[in-house]
Amino acid sequence: MSHQRQFNRRLDRLYEKRTGWLRTVLTKSNPGPVPKLTKKQRERGIERLQEIASNALARKMARKEFQRSVEKRKSWKTKGWGTDKKRAEFRAWARRKIDRDSGKVYVFWNAKKCCYA
Repeated sequence: MSHQRQFNRRLDRLYEKRTGWLRTVLTKSNPGPVPKLTKKQRERGIERLQEIASNALARKMARKEFQRSVEKRKSWKTKGWGTDKKRAEFRAWARRKIDRDSGKVYVFWNAKKCCYA
């Protein structure tokens, strides 16, 4: 369940308990006791709402930070005609641009999104 839906449901339950007495006075009362809101229930409800909101914000911030850290997809255009010539040109480019002491280069893609580079 999404954070927004969960938050709205919890808030609606609290509101119904808070206004239960007024609803019974102004409209036909539903069978059963009138919902009452005690201080303990109210405090617990507010804590749960705060927890849902902070989880949603933390998730949003984590997603934004992850997107910032992920590098953009790069496409290398190699010169030359045919696979042998392109392969040779790419190797020459890699020798010039990539430091051998730094290790290998890894890129993991999920569809069109770069997950790790």
